[in-house]
Amino acid sequence: MGDDIPAGVRGLKFATLVAKPSCGPPLAELGAELNTVEPPKGDYIRRAA
Repeated sequence: MGDDIPAGVRGLKFATLVAKPSCGPPLAELGAELNTVEPPKGDYIRRAA
C-alpha cells in the first residue's frame, strides 16, 4: 500500500474543537479533498477566540 491511497478521494469532515485540525490535514496532505461541515453559527472554538 502506498502513501497515495487517499489521492482523489472526496470526503466530509464533521468534527469540532481538537479533532477538526488534527484529523483533516494528514488526509489532505496525502491527496484527499475534504470539505468541512459546521453548525450554522460556525465552530465553537472559532467563536471562543
